[in-house]
Amino acid sequence: MLACLHAPVIRPHARRHTACAAARSPVPSEQPRKSTPLQLALEGADVDAEALLRSLSLRKGDKAAAALALRAPTTDGLLLSRPAVLSPSEAAALRRFVKSRVRGDTVDTVDGEAEHQVNLTRQQLEGVVGAEAVAKLWLLPRALEPTAPARWLQVRVFCRCYSPTTRRQLPVHTDASDFTVNVALSDEASCEGGRLLLLHSGRVNAVTRGEGEATVHRWSLAHGVSAVTAGTRYSLLLFFFHRRLPDG
Repeated sequence: MLACLHAPVIRPHARRHTACAAARSPVPSEQPRKSTPLQLALEGADVDAEALLRSLSLRKGDKAAAALALRAPTTDGLLLSRPAVLSPSEAAALRRFVKSRVRGDTVDTVDGEAEHQVNLTRQQLEGVVGAEAVAKLWLLPRALEPTAPARWLQVRVFCRCYSPTTRRQLPVHTDASDFTVNVALSDEASCEGGRLLLLHSGRVNAVTRGEGEATVHRWSLAHGVSAVTAGTRYSLLLFFFHRRLPDG
């Protein structure tokens, strides 16, 4: 009985004070994640090209080659532009070809997103735009580099579609091919975003191309496509392989 008389008395209001104090304790808010240079570039922001390149997940040798291309004093032998390599009717024919066949069930090796891409053989491309137009496309790498081979180990041809509801963007990367020919199949000023991003001359260059305009570059020129927020962007790409071996 005496032991019970000396037992501590627990006052209910003391518990309430403790609970209230805990309820009043500030909960640390989650800090927003800082955008990466790549995310900012794809959103159309002005970013430092060196910082962007450092942030990319490229193989060591590819990143070193891209850095040399970025810092090169001139784009001679690295990059050129050719207007109207395809006529408006030829570009329109390719757009119709893409619209009727494009699917999003294949994953891109650059970012793991759906490609929304249509692959073509040379014969199929000739069937859409004609043999003369295709022959001119095949000569474009030699316009950039006169010592480029007349015959290639392989040439891969495909068209891509970018839009807010399909593929929106393409992260900055380098190509697997020796040379790349990239042709705008639509007037890129007609959509919001969707600019070709080229890392050269010490900066990120956002290019707006006219319908049928070709961009020819070496594999080491890092490049991407900024996010399309309105409209649709179509492009034709040709990967020319000579010294670099095609995968698959």
